Amino acid sequence: MRFGCSTNSVTIQSLFHETRGVLNASMISDSDIEAEVLIRHVLEIDRAQYFASLTDTVSPCDSETLQQLVVLRLGGVPLSYITGTREFYGLEIAVNRNVLIPRQETELVVDLALDYIGNRLNRGSRSVADVADVCTGSGAIGVAVAVNCDNVKIVASDINSSAIEIAEHNFNAHGVADKALMVKSDLMEKSPGPYDLILCNPPYIPTAMLTTLAIEVQNEPVVALDGGVDGLGVFRRLIIQSKSALRTSGAIIVELMPEQMEAALGFARNNFPGADVEHVEDLAGDPRALIVYQGA
Repeated sequence: MRFGCSTNSVTIQSLFHETRGVLNASMISDSDIEAEVLIRHVLEIDRAQYFASLTDTVSPCDSETLQQLVVLRLGGVPLSYITGTREFYGLEIAVNRNVLIPRQETELVVDLALDYIGNRLNRGSRSVADVADVCTGSGAIGVAVAVNCDNVKIVASDINSSAIEIAEHNFNAHGVADKALMVKSDLMEKSPGPYDLILCNPPYIPTAMLTTLAIEVQNEPVVALDGGVDGLGVFRRLIIQSKSALRTSGAIIVELMPEQMEAALGFARNNFPGADVEHVEDLAGDPRALIVYQGA
């Protein structure tokens, strides 16, 4: 027995009820799901094994490990940082405190990218689409595109060296490293293209809003959240750089806050006066993605 482990044993089902109760009492939403995920993480079992083993006994040391993780969760550490993974576009993406946790709404960017590459992109004589995944973070967007599209070359860039490392890990883990190039760069300064498609989930939270975010979001990297005074500082620089980085028949797809969309559309139209500039709504019906179709 390891030091600090008690001698009491409980079943997985009992541990679930106890953990769910603690999380629920602390107003953590989806306490059922989080309790299950934490238990499966500690026991290193998948969901099928979990439900088949509800009456099995959990060792005292595993119970204690779970308690330690629950303390972290109650302290505001995001669940994905505790488990080290996040599901995105049906893929298990490794994450840590150096990268933003991929959100479900960002899957819209991947949907739009795959649709553009498959149905709208004019490659000319080129067989491969050149795609920039700017502010790549964990690499979630680029990995999802590479996994679901054969003829692409992804240049994944980020200003954070630690983010580049985990993005590279994710491209390798999903078998698409041969389609990717990692570049440490402030936006596209060191990866100027040209590109058929530029994808970006930039920092877009207005600086004054950062302290109002949920505590677990505040535990994510500020550099991946802070978009400046109105949240559009990084977006504006991206659009300006894209004027020289985008091929004449290319496209830009950027995720933003719904409240920013009108101002962002105006800025994009001013910088790409001949392009088709529009927005696409997410599953909640909110304007989420801005698209520039150059040469549409």
